[in-house]
Amino acid sequence: MVVLYRTNREYYLSGINCGHRRNKILLIWYFLQGYAIIELEAANINRALFRISRAGIELVRVSRISYTVMRAQVSRKNLQRLRKLLQNEAQIRIRQKKGIWGWYTLGKQHVALGIGLMLTVAAVILLSSCCLRIEVVGNQEVSEYDIYHTAVENGAKLFTLKNKEILQEVEQALWERFPELTYVYTSYEGACLRIVVREKYKSPEIHETQPCSIYADKAGVITDITVFSGRAMVQVGDRVAPGDLLIAGSYAIDEQEFNVHAAGKVTAQVEYISSALLQDTYYQLEPTGKKAYGRIMQLGGREILIDGENPFAYYLEERSLGAVVGENSPLYLKIYHVVYLEAKKVYSEQKKQEAVLEQQEKAYFETALQLNQDSEIIGFDTYEVNTERGLRLIFTLSAKESIGKADEINMPESVNIQS
Repeated sequence: MVVLYRTNREYYLSGINCGHRRNKILLIWYFLQGYAIIELEAANINRALFRISRAGIELVRVSRISYTVMRAQVSRKNLQRLRKLLQNEAQIRIRQKKGIWGWYTLGKQHVALGIGLMLTVAAVILLSSCCLRIEVVGNQEVSEYDIYHTAVENGAKLFTLKNKEILQEVEQALWERFPELTYVYTSYEGACLRIVVREKYKSPEIHETQPCSIYADKAGVITDITVFSGRAMVQVGDRVAPGDLLIAGSYAIDEQEFNVHAAGKVTAQVEYISSALLQDTYYQLEPTGKKAYGRIMQLGGREILIDGENPFAYYLEERSLGAVVGENSPLYLKIYHVVYLEAKKVYSEQKKQEAVLEQQEKAYFETALQLNQDSEIIGFDTYEVNTERGLRLIFTLSAKESIGKADEINMPESVNIQS
């Protein structure tokens, strides 16, 4: 039985497929395919509404004007079905055309306005698909012009269409041309190509005649030490921390004080430690047999649930294409029929190994970017720790590299400098 009930001076159709629970979403869908505001006049309005509901024709914002007349919004497609259904029973009058349909009708009546609107929409779509600006962020020593010029040489030109392959080529070219960079990332933000770079930290230059000492800038175990001037304060096998004195420029021999420009090379085995947490990535889903159904509207990269719902916490999804609107137009839209299959999590050793391998590769390459050019990687280990939140992976990358950093010696002006 179909019932009309009053809410805020409007009568809404209560029954299946009338869409009063999802009016806002349906209005978006109606706007894209075009809809009309109609008045339906019938001697027996309740019987007409019952037939509409049984036929699955969706009406939005249904309001009753009198005992024989009601007003509603209906899509262009459903309007044709409605006329065919009630051709001998009711009179349907179109009061106003809306959405794309209304624009099209307006464009036919006012050709210049329609052409101008189409050109405006086309221009907006075209410009949003192009690169209109190139921005460089994070550079200090490296010239912004050089980075910009390198990007242009590799295809990142203004007013060209966005292309992910160009981003990869620009990143590769910057790595090759500027070895002093430690981080390069390119992306599109709207119509802007954004290039983010990071440079290696450079210690302040100290004149070769100025007294200084060499300190550790990283923690590690000393593997080799060569002193050109100054006095070694550590030996092979010692474990040092950042800030520890390696080669002293100020020291005393037989009560004779020396203040020199310390020089030398100190190599240590440095360990870089990182971690990652695996929670549900090493489980696979198996269906239990329960199903739910729905429909999804896809417009560009966005998806809107039109009908149905997914009541399952873990599920698999099956889709089938139901309808396509505007296939050759800028507003390309698809409607999918979706089947949600309830699933349960089942432990999978293969999934676990794949997840561990993925995290290992990620940790290895991210850590390798932090190393100096002369560094030598000597080991990479992974440890697994079970926690309440999941499996914790601890990665340790070992490398041999130079850890010395020169720093000035604070001393009184009266002290004589010897070199």
